[in-house]
Amino acid sequence: MDSIPDLNAYVSGGYFLGRPMARAAPMNPELLPDAILTASNCLVGFVPDTWSIAWSGDCPEERRERASRFQLTEAALGEFTDFCTHALETGELGWPSVLRDIEVARRVKSQFFSKIEGLVIFGIALPRELVKDFLDETRQEAGHAGVLTALQRGLAPDPSGIALGFDVLGWDWCAFHSYVCNSLENEFASVLNIRPNQYGFFDRIEDACRCADHSNLETTGAEPALWRPWLTVVYDSNDTVL
Repeated sequence: MDSIPDLNAYVSGGYFLGRPMARAAPMNPELLPDAILTASNCLVGFVPDTWSIAWSGDCPEERRERASRFQLTEAALGEFTDFCTHALETGELGWPSVLRDIEVARRVKSQFFSKIEGLVIFGIALPRELVKDFLDETRQEAGHAGVLTALQRGLAPDPSGIALGFDVLGWDWCAFHSYVCNSLENEFASVLNIRPNQYGFFDRIEDACRCADHSNLETTGAEPALWRPWLTVVYDSNDTVL
């Protein structure tokens, strides 16, 4: 980013541990980086996720297959499932992949995935002035989604990370879509003359807000969702996509 934002002006939507996705063929290589980092599970694989919670509807085969992507053995999967199920009960984990604070995220990574390369700890945060309206719009989901629980706490993001810019994310019942899922990088560039930075985010909150507003238009053709600008902060120097 061109400047360091005042993190007290933002409210944390929680922390994630995920593996960035390699840019796919349909994505514009002139506008997007080689690795796509976003809070959308359409593109990024997260740990934890529904498959690591004991009472979720994921079948055993699905659990094993998803766990194998992160090199978890059968025994390690059982241990991780016990941890995640308990963490959901205590509030350290919010449904389905939102970690309460940076220390919980670091503990999950060091305890279960210390030998896995490419996993990134990052957090998202909404501008403080947008939080009330966002929670009002999503009040029917209260108590179900980890992002909403995090916003209700009203805490600023942990200051130990590096802000990479603003993502444009569409909230759709407990999960996000990314502007990248909808190939909106092309629309933003051609219609708004706004291009993402080298990390796939937007340097200026004003630009991200314009892109989010454009995404909310029915004429844009984006997936129906609550599109907003979210600051993205990466943690730990060896976990960045820099």
